[in-house]
Amino acid sequence: MIQIQNSDLKHKPTALLPRFDLPLNWSKVTLENLVSLLKDGTHNPPARVKDGIPLLASESIHDGIVDFNKGATYISEQDYKEIHRSFEVKREDLLLTIVGTLGRVAIVNTDDKFSIQRSVALIEPMIKYCQCFFTILFRPTISNSN
Repeated sequence: MIQIQNSDLKHKPTALLPRFDLPLNWSKVTLENLVSLLKDGTHNPPARVKDGIPLLASESIHDGIVDFNKGATYISEQDYKEIHRSFEVKREDLLLTIVGTLGRVAIVNTDDKFSIQRSVALIEPMIKYCQCFFTILFRPTISNSN
């Protein structure tokens, strides 16, 4: 069982969070307290090349997988290094579509290099195996129209 003490939190929950009763020994935390990295892809996509490193768009994220055959274009190694000066996409990171169809989620299951466009958010959970929780959390609400 994972326990998070209020004194360990980087960001304290605010009054903006919905009010509801939690089970004993549970506490509300903000997303910033559960992830070590949360960012979107490049806002200034570089020139495309015929062969290179995949640059994925939101279309590449569907049905819980990262699909390199759908919506991918390619960028040069130099452009990849420039985009990824401060971060890189790693195995077990979470990708979330944030433009177009919102809320499609996939867990990265490759060590191959690739980059993401601004339509995809990169989330790196602090706690190993938390990816499955996030895939459920970020799924769009399924509504039943009667």
